[in-house]
Amino acid sequence: MNDAEDWDYRLTPRARDDLRALDADIAERIVHKLDDVVSSEFRAPPDWLEPLQGTEYQKLVIGDYRTLLLVRYIEHMLEVHHVGDRRNIYDRVL
Repeated sequence: MNDAEDWDYRLTPRARDDLRALDADIAERIVHKLDDVVSSEFRAPPDWLEPLQGTEYQKLVIGDYRTLLLVRYIEHMLEVHHVGDRRNIYDRVL
């Protein structure tokens, strides 16, 4: 991808709080995955995501954890709203 196609991500205050509440190793793994997604040479960031049925969110799977985010195509931005364990993260938005 060239500079015109560079993507980034930002964490909402809620997502920051979610990450702080996780074990440090898990939080680091999630941040590394987000970094990998926005810097991939082979796939555009939206290609890594799956729609979350019944919501406006997309989800990114990282083992047993999920990020729920919105894709801002014009800005080339992934806006992370929620981070958590797959067992209970969906309770927040469904």
